[in-house]
Amino acid sequence: MPARKLSDLTTRIDDDLANNNAGLISAEDVRENIKDVALSITTVVGSGDFETETPFLKNVKIQAANPQSTDSGSLIVESGISFPNNGNTFQYVAYPGAANISHNALADLDTGDEHTQYIPINGSRHLTANLATDDNWINASGNVDSLGSTYNDRGFKFDYVDASNETINVGSKSTVEFNADSSKMANAKGVAKAWISFGWNNSSNVNEVNNSFNIASLERTHVGRYKVTFTEAFPDTLYIAIGTSNGRTAGATATNFENNTVGIVERTATYMTVGIIADDGNAYVDAAVVDIVVYGTVTGETKETTPTITNSVV
Repeated sequence: MPARKLSDLTTRIDDDLANNNAGLISAEDVRENIKDVALSITTVVGSGDFETETPFLKNVKIQAANPQSTDSGSLIVESGISFPNNGNTFQYVAYPGAANISHNALADLDTGDEHTQYIPINGSRHLTANLATDDNWINASGNVDSLGSTYNDRGFKFDYVDASNETINVGSKSTVEFNADSSKMANAKGVAKAWISFGWNNSSNVNEVNNSFNIASLERTHVGRYKVTFTEAFPDTLYIAIGTSNGRTAGATATNFENNTVGIVERTATYMTVGIIADDGNAYVDAAVVDIVVYGTVTGETKETTPTITNSVV
């Protein structure tokens, strides 16, 4: 018995199951019409007659006893899917799954600025928050070249110390170059690790510090003799200290200068002593101008290789 259309079903019911005033309806008539309805349900539903007049009002579910089995039910669409609330857009191609979507196949990739969480390679947008780099190096070469060699220790990177501190590392294969004069700096060993400028004030009879760096205290132990304590101690006493002075208690003009000697003899990791002796009387003097600069390697820095020493005097 073939499946019948909805119109065929209603016609046969009208013909075979008329009013039974004459007693002409048989059990066969009822049975055959019920079988027609049972066999034609899917045909009637799939015909599309219910699209506007009597559409489905709730979800349509396709289910199997075991959803993972091969005989699970499936929704097979051969003519596309229409979304009326989206301008009747039709989908004709199967959704490939999130892992198989080709980025280059997406539309409108070059329209507007929809990805504000990314940094454009053309520099059209600046950072709006902090940028974390973990322990990765930042350099012009990138992370890996075509041969698989890494470009670590080039450029710079940041190392987390604690919530208040971090270290900026400049790679050993990198040099800082200044565009203003093309001067270069491969390391910071040529930078002074401590310095102080101070002088005697005749009016108040005290020493005054003009400026300083890495100096914790200045103590006048005797006339013209001082103890200078470092804020951050050196690892040893092999630092280099250079001092100058005008050798006079007055120092307002260029003529307030006396031949003198600035001696830096006692050195410890935490402090050094400085003395100023005027040549005219060979006595210590509280000078109005004293400048001390200290060079050396601090804790954690490596020392240079010892220079070659040659004695050519016979």
